[in-house]
This record gives sequence, structure tokens and C-alpha cells, in this order.
Amino acid sequence: MKAKIEGLLSVVENAEGDLIKADAAEERVIEEIRQLGQTALQTWATRQEIKQSEAYIAANPSSHRGGKKNSIGTADMDASKY
Repeated sequence: MKAKIEGLLSVVENAEGDLIKADAAEERVIEEIRQLGQTALQTWATRQEIKQSEAYIAANPSSHRGGKKNSIGTADMDASKY
């Protein structure tokens, strides 16, 4: 998120020197803010997922936490019987 905020500040300062018109600056600021929002929401969602997972495991300590399946599947039906 720090990099996104720095990107927004570089737009304001016109660090690259390529923003001559207000429309171009506005578009760049909007894009930077969208990316900042996306990063913030992704970080929030990841943390929520971890919290929910930890809460579920704490409430259900005997729950199975993934791993390799032991089943080889079901037997194919013999097409000649039909």
C-alpha cells in the first residue's frame, strides 16, 4: 500500500513530467486510487480469510485440514450391461 500511495504522490508532483493537461492527471489519480482501493480490499480479504480459518479450527479442532485424498475413485460402470 505504501508503494500505491507513493505512486499517487508522484502523480501530484508530476514526477515523470508527462502530465500536461488536467484530464490526464485526473485519469492517472483515479487509476492510482482504484489500485490503492484494490490493494486495501485484497489485504482485508486475506486477513479475514485467515481469521475465519483460525476461528473455525479453534471451534473444530478435530476437523480435517486438507491433504491428499486416499480414495482411488469409483469403479466405472460396465457399458455392456445396458
